[in-house]
Amino acid sequence: MGDFFSKGNTAHCLRWDDLWWGVYEIRPPSAYYTVDVNILSPVNPNEGSVEDDPYQSSKLSVSHVQPYANSENIRVQLVGDFATATKPPLFESKYLAVPKRPRDHKLVDADNPMKNAMLIDRHNFDFSGRTCNKIGVSYSAFKTGQTEKCYKPEGSCLHNQLDSYFTEDTERVNRSLSPLHNVASHCIGASHTIEDGLLLTCDWNTNRHTTMVRLEMKADDLRFITNVSPGEIVDATISNFAAKSREGKMNITVINVGSVTADYSVSITNCTAGLLPGPAGQISLSPLESKMVMIELETSSDTALNGACGATLQNSVGDVLVTKMVAFNVSKTAVVKGAQEGELADDGETGLYKREEAGTCAETCPDFFDYWCKNMYFMSIIH
Repeated sequence: MGDFFSKGNTAHCLRWDDLWWGVYEIRPPSAYYTVDVNILSPVNPNEGSVEDDPYQSSKLSVSHVQPYANSENIRVQLVGDFATATKPPLFESKYLAVPKRPRDHKLVDADNPMKNAMLIDRHNFDFSGRTCNKIGVSYSAFKTGQTEKCYKPEGSCLHNQLDSYFTEDTERVNRSLSPLHNVASHCIGASHTIEDGLLLTCDWNTNRHTTMVRLEMKADDLRFITNVSPGEIVDATISNFAAKSREGKMNITVINVGSVTADYSVSITNCTAGLLPGPAGQISLSPLESKMVMIELETSSDTALNGACGATLQNSVGDVLVTKMVAFNVSKTAVVKGAQEGELADDGETGLYKREEAGTCAETCPDFFDYWCKNMYFMSIIH
């Protein structure tokens, strides 16, 4: 507070939220997988016909960590990977923010820490605490980094915090839109595999991931077998979406109706002009097993159209088993010009957050010596 003879009195209050977040840097991604090689060999290869011989099974596994595996007559080597149609996600330009404590807070999930985690661009942070309206703001910015304090609105210097981004995501989900910051919207199957959550794992193998494996063996009676099995499309759906919104997603559920485990390709074909389907999904199904494949669908323009696409299922040798047409509507892209072209929100603000402007000290408390009024005025601003 100022003294009795100063030109004005002021007070500053900054209270920390109950919820604390852990913020992590993200290194370039690494792919982890294992290739299992199952070998069936006849128990008595020199007795009777091959078809009547009993077989014994053995399995060798190779990975990036252990690229070699050997058995009595077989050697397996993992040579390397080919490029994929869809690259792994890159998050070096973002920070990972995870709700950490208190443990009983509604956003802290001990069983699934990534449930409410977010990926936020680095430029929205300043860990020095000296920049208003950035994540990491502290006393130095709030108390000394603001001028004309009598004119500042409620919550000044404290916008664009982690809670603000979480609220924005919640509002989008309530409007049936995909969240912008939640880690699950950037990283499918997001999880952590270290107790303190320092390893972020994502599933990005919805498309074919091809690698080269070398087998060395005695090949006198070697046979190469490709399992081919019939399949059906159980369901194919896509909700109406806006052009250029990244909300176009077709969910295709397929089932293996045959008697052997086999590979399938699921793709979007025969689309209306102006629609751009994503890469096909490659899956392996056991007998009577079903699985849903999600394929993204984009538009080449921002105009509205009545669209249709085919969900196509192919077997392991490329034969088309079934195609199911799906119709949907694409609405015109909603353009928001923003405040620079004179377009304001309903509350007169250009941001996402409601702000209430305060009056001046002189307007609210015209009597210069009315210290009780001035004190109440400043307390109303900072609360």
